[in-house]
Amino acid sequence: MMNLIINGDNFSPNVPPSTTMLDYIRDHLGLKGTKEGCGEGDCGACTILRISDGKLQAINSCLMQVGQADRGQFITVEGLAKANQNILTPIQLAIAEGGGTQCGFCTPGIVTALFALIQSDEEITEESIHETLAGNLCRCTGYRPIIEAAKKCDRPKIHFNATAPTTHSEKYQFGGQTRHAPSTLRDLLEILSSRPDAVLFSGGTDIGLRFSKGREKPDRLIDASRVKELNFIEETEDSIRIGAAVTYTAALPEIERLYPSFADIIRRIGSKQIRNLGTIGGNIGTASPIGDTLPCLIALDAKLTLFSLNGERELSIEDFFMDYRKTSLSLGEVIHSVSIPKLASDQVFRSY
Repeated sequence: MMNLIINGDNFSPNVPPSTTMLDYIRDHLGLKGTKEGCGEGDCGACTILRISDGKLQAINSCLMQVGQADRGQFITVEGLAKANQNILTPIQLAIAEGGGTQCGFCTPGIVTALFALIQSDEEITEESIHETLAGNLCRCTGYRPIIEAAKKCDRPKIHFNATAPTTHSEKYQFGGQTRHAPSTLRDLLEILSSRPDAVLFSGGTDIGLRFSKGREKPDRLIDASRVKELNFIEETEDSIRIGAAVTYTAALPEIERLYPSFADIIRRIGSKQIRNLGTIGGNIGTASPIGDTLPCLIALDAKLTLFSLNGERELSIEDFFMDYRKTSLSLGEVIHSVSIPKLASDQVFRSY
């Protein structure tokens, strides 16, 4: 059985695991404040908040599946005032009083995205506001009153008291779908070996379009995001190694430190909502022609470690790509990590 905490209340969804959080929130819980705009993570109208390690993260609910959300805590726009003694939060008041909403369709997503910034320890600057809003489209206001509201907004800390369970369901079945969420690499490889036709993903910001836009309902899903051996960042004297399930958000500080120009590219290819879910391993594995990290990784001479039940092997990332959406992964093989060499003293790296 799956379990979610949304706005402080517990829910046990009885829906197919590939159901998007957007559809579950709107159609099953009746929380209509979260809007559907593009359905592909570009407009931010569907932005909700996830509580992760005590911090708020803005995510696109149109791309996140209910199965991915198992044992997680989430806040929709309706939950902000609920946690604030049933009065509007300062950012809601500032946007309303400053003319930051007109047609109002985009406003809930903008409010939740800015609320995560206001509640963080990050300095509120023109730059941080623009980066926060990079995943939210507004066609009415021209953004000026929204940005002004964020600048002058008070920053009281609002606490969400619910505690999510520490364990998750490793297997869930409903509506003809089976979702696997293994905790170990061995379990992942055994499931994949027995069901090579399963849809394998981690963040799902690319493959999730098959469910949000394409309305596909595959028989079997494998969520690799909770595999502990794929969630690590390891630095040596010569390189940095990033596990395939590490999100852009988690990897960005290290990439910023070692390859600042690469970090600029990552900020451009995905908003905070995307970076909080998407993984570099997934970006590599989909072999998409618009996989923007790939030219940088090729230029940096990155190498991949691949695992199967037959063992592991290492491959240069340039040799990994065979054709459009085609890689050299063997049947039952997964990306374990990507290793990026550090720059030598006489090397400079720039990407544009």
